[in-house]
Amino acid sequence: MAIRFRREEEVLEPYVVIYMKNGDRLYFNNAEWADYYKTTWDLNRIGQKKLNDNDLIDFFERQRNAPKQVRTLTIPQGIDVVEYEEAHAERVKDLLVELQTHLASLDDRGVIVLKENYREDYFAYLMGEIEKHEGKMLLAQGTESVIGLVVCKIFQGGGEQDITTSCPKIGFISDLVVTEKERGKGIGGALLAAAEKYFAECECAYTQLEVFAPNTGARRLYEKYGFETNCLYLSKRTETV
Repeated sequence: MAIRFRREEEVLEPYVVIYMKNGDRLYFNNAEWADYYKTTWDLNRIGQKKLNDNDLIDFFERQRNAPKQVRTLTIPQGIDVVEYEEAHAERVKDLLVELQTHLASLDDRGVIVLKENYREDYFAYLMGEIEKHEGKMLLAQGTESVIGLVVCKIFQGGGEQDITTSCPKIGFISDLVVTEKERGKGIGGALLAAAEKYFAECECAYTQLEVFAPNTGARRLYEKYGFETNCLYLSKRTETV
């Protein structure tokens, strides 16, 4: 396959387009080949030997023929992953309160708290964020009730990111909780996989989340599913001078 450079303003279906910093746009017949090119471009960018067009084609062929790991969405028996509906509202609020209570119990600083109006206010805030950021709430539905949830949002450039980064489309997980008695059964992993599937369908370059450092159980879950530390937030009490 030859790489084709174009400068048309409109993307031609069914081509996949990659926007380059120099203004060029690269069009490919399918997402697989586009992904191979991005991988090769990253190799060049970090100082590897520059590859010409023939090298790229050879690289694509080797990648196409190499065994690939495919992550499948495994859902524990008796559990369905469904989208949020209004009928789920009260149970979702219960889970959000459970999550906040857990985080507050881990915070020796006493900064994370469960305020009196948290249940209603945070739920309303979260629903607004989902609407604002092309989001979706996915639920783990058990035989009797909802036992877990994950909140997905999509961010794409804007503000500081336009100045400091290449602004890839990011899928962001803002909240994930499984009710305490159902943990350790693979439900959290199923929700993560469902979120990642949604982000992939929306052509997000990465899936990202934040985790409270003392929440070691959540950190182990995320690391098990391939998440790596990308940014560290450090905190200290401000001292009086």
